[in-house]
Amino acid sequence: MFRLGRASHRENNGIPVGDGNKVKRVYVALCADPLHAGHVGVLEAACRLGPVTVGLLTDEAMAAYKRPPLMPYADRKRVVERLRGVEEVVPQDTPEYAPNLRRLRPAFVVHADDWRAGPMRLLRERAAAVLREWGGTLVEPPYLAGVSSTMLIRKAAASVASAPDGVPAGDRLPSAYRLLDRFLALADGAARTHPFLVVVT
Repeated sequence: MFRLGRASHRENNGIPVGDGNKVKRVYVALCADPLHAGHVGVLEAACRLGPVTVGLLTDEAMAAYKRPPLMPYADRKRVVERLRGVEEVVPQDTPEYAPNLRRLRPAFVVHADDWRAGPMRLLRERAAAVLREWGGTLVEPPYLAGVSSTMLIRKAAASVASAPDGVPAGDRLPSAYRLLDRFLALADGAARTHPFLVVVT
């Protein structure tokens, strides 16, 4: 069930319906480092609402927000641009949404509902305050528990660290790559289930 709310924080059930035939711009901010199934769910919800603009956090914004990126902005942008349903990718130069929101004035902002509490709560409140300026809607699909970029990175690191004693560090990498292969296989399955994703062969 999607959690929807006007920027005034009123919540409704279901998917918001646009007025007439007017195209509604949808904004999603992502790090996509790496892209995972939780992102798939958010993008799926966003694609149901209209053409999607992804605000991709720059390397500097990522470092300020959570950690330095594993992949540089240009590489992450290439990945996100290949997702069907994403109309454009623009840089988000700060963890704050306000500059891009005021420039693009989207009808919807989509983010998983995990930012309703914890350290991201203030980001949510400030984004909602900006949306109020033109009556935008905040759409919050359920957070996919147990899946995050940070968790994937930790699993890969643990896979390398858990190699038997005496195995050279360079030889430990294949186990991490096998984990990544399993992740990519899951992503490929998600792409077959969610047709807005492009499967590159």
